[in-house]
Parts: sequence; C-alpha cells; structure tokens
Amino acid sequence: MWDIDAEAVALTARIVKLVPPGQLLPIGIDPPNVDFQPAGIYNLTQEGHDAPGNFSFLSWDGDNSAPSLAYSLCNPDNEAFTLPVWMDGDPGKSNSKGVRACIDKWIADGTTMLIPLWDKVRGTGNNVEYHLTGIAAFVLTGYDQQAVDNLTGRFVEYYQLPTIPGSYGGPPCPKDSNLPECEGAAVFMGLTR
Repeated sequence: MWDIDAEAVALTARIVKLVPPGQLLPIGIDPPNVDFQPAGIYNLTQEGHDAPGNFSFLSWDGDNSAPSLAYSLCNPDNEAFTLPVWMDGDPGKSNSKGVRACIDKWIADGTTMLIPLWDKVRGTGNNVEYHLTGIAAFVLTGYDQQAVDNLTGRFVEYYQLPTIPGSYGGPPCPKDSNLPECEGAAVFMGLTR
C-alpha cells in the first residue's frame, strides 16, 4: 500500500449551453502596478511603451487585420489555453467600423466581459507577443470617440482558474439569477492546484 497526498483547490465555473458572444475579448491589460478595485474605472487600452504602435489588442489566430479583430471582439473564437502563455498582438488602433460596432454593442449591453492580463512584451510591430498571466472581469464603459485606443472599463473581479476553455462562457451564476447570460447555464465543479 502506498500513501498518496495531493493539494487542490475546489473551483466552480459557469458552463453555458449557448455561449454569449465575445465573452473573452482579445484585449490585453498591463496591470503591473495596479491592484484593481471593484467598481473602479480603468484604462484598458493605451499605447504600450514596450510595444510602440500597439494598443494591447490580441490576436487569437495570429492574423493582425482589423476584420479578424472585429470578428474576435463579436464572437467567442479563442482557442483553449493555460496561463501563463505568450499570445500574438494585433498592432495599430484597429479603428474600423466592425471593431467600433462590436465595442459599442458591449458598452450598450453592459455585459461583464473577460479581459486577459499581461506582464511582459516581446517583439515589435507585427511580431509583438504578450505574456498573459491572468484574466479579469470588466464591464466596458467607453472609449475615445476619435479612435478605439483609450477603451475604459469598470472592474468586477479576477478570474481564478489557470485554464481558459475555448469560447469561454463566464464565471458562475448566482442562485436564482435573472441575468440574461445565466439563462440555460450549468455549473462546472472541479479541482485545480
């Protein structure tokens, strides 16, 4: 007989039968000296000093075109990944009608969105990559109307799991919730280290 010992943390997450589109947005936040406070409003995109010309937009598929970014902002098309991970950047302001329309929709809906957190950058221009270390939940609140380069959001909470499923659906729903994103939701319970 062998004695086996392991440490784990029990976690829950919402598994949505109909995933709300764009729940995990391809926007990266650099919070090295920021301790996000609930209900605080923060600048989510700004020109990175580590990646000139990039406003912390990410590319799930390596394509750094405005149509690809607009699609990823409107649709849950991220591949599954485990943190930490290096992710391609999407250089430029990407100030297209499609990008603006998707962001306008999320601002109008007031939906809680998941936004990746990064701590390091490597490469420049079209070859920039962000080192993703976490995920935070935000509600988008606005942006500079001249260009989508100063997007702001209200902080809700940190996402605690190290893995992000493809087309992720969101955090657990409160019991008896009337939130639209909780309709048809099931709950996942599992262990992680």
